[in-house]
Amino acid sequence: MNNFNSSSTPRVADIRVDLVDCVVLLEKLQHRIGLTEARPPLEIVHTLNPEICMYAWKNPGYRLTLNAGTANVVDGIGLKLALKRITKRKVQRICGSDLIFDLAEMSLRSGRALMLVGGSPARVKKASAHLEQKFPGLRVVGCSPPYSSTLPLLNQKEIEKLVVENRPAVIAVCLGAPKQELWIQDCKDFLHLHDVRVAAGLGGTIDFLSGDIPRAPLWIRKLGLEWLYRLSIEPSRWKRQISTLPKFAALSLFSQSFIYHD
Repeated sequence: MNNFNSSSTPRVADIRVDLVDCVVLLEKLQHRIGLTEARPPLEIVHTLNPEICMYAWKNPGYRLTLNAGTANVVDGIGLKLALKRITKRKVQRICGSDLIFDLAEMSLRSGRALMLVGGSPARVKKASAHLEQKFPGLRVVGCSPPYSSTLPLLNQKEIEKLVVENRPAVIAVCLGAPKQELWIQDCKDFLHLHDVRVAAGLGGTIDFLSGDIPRAPLWIRKLGLEWLYRLSIEPSRWKRQISTLPKFAALSLFSQSFIYHD
């Protein structure tokens, strides 16, 4: 599924990782959105971080889902540093919270809607308003679907109805991992049938867009410490990350089978 013509594609936790420049990715997505033919293949973007990699390491089915993506890009700073050390190559982070603005601009240029899936009803409403204000003329369709304890969306039919009625060019799925990637995989045939061009798993992007969760200042982001800033304002995330990040670091340093080249 890798379309970036890399002579040596790294794998982390047996997930293909595309070390693609952001400009190249955006050109690829813009080309797909701008095609005049009906229903070209769906572009599936996964934004990878150490937590996603560790969950996939223990769940073969989830690994298969991630490897079905057409663009598996590096989001987390820990993943970037590990890949840079192993591959000795330039590794560029492509953060979902930045990518959403490019996807919004592409949707506007195409004259089609952008759809947000995830977040609380209040936050998805604020996030939609933020994007429409930033990109005058853009139409944003928001949906806040809850999950049951067994994972399926409780209002899947509502989402499908919104897709059929609004024909979004892009769907930004912000349900958190692994839910967002599994949902895209389960629905990819439906999305393709209704001419969605890009489906991207973008984690907590709606929370940031809403303004309810402040994003780290730019200088902190440039230092790669956005994760630490978010932990400082959401201490509840410590428990989840303390159980995965040290394991990721240890495997990256000492396991030759955890990070390798095809």
